[in-house]
Amino acid sequence: MYVSRPDHERQFKNALRNDLYILVHGQSGTGKTWLTRRVLNEEEYDFKAINLASASSAQSIATCFKNIMSRES
Repeated sequence: MYVSRPDHERQFKNALRNDLYILVHGQSGTGKTWLTRRVLNEEEYDFKAINLASASSAQSIATCFKNIMSRES
């Protein structure tokens, strides 16, 4: 279930429009992925969510990106 966060959503959309880097961080279970998916879907962006917590077992962040992209091919 998504909990609306109008301030965060507005800031996220503003960052997208201004071509800024966006870093979404916080404790597990706080709704980071929900927020990201909601905003990017509303703005009609094509995106992939990557859980960087798996970077340790994958040996690198780059490997996490490669793994998610190879599943889409």
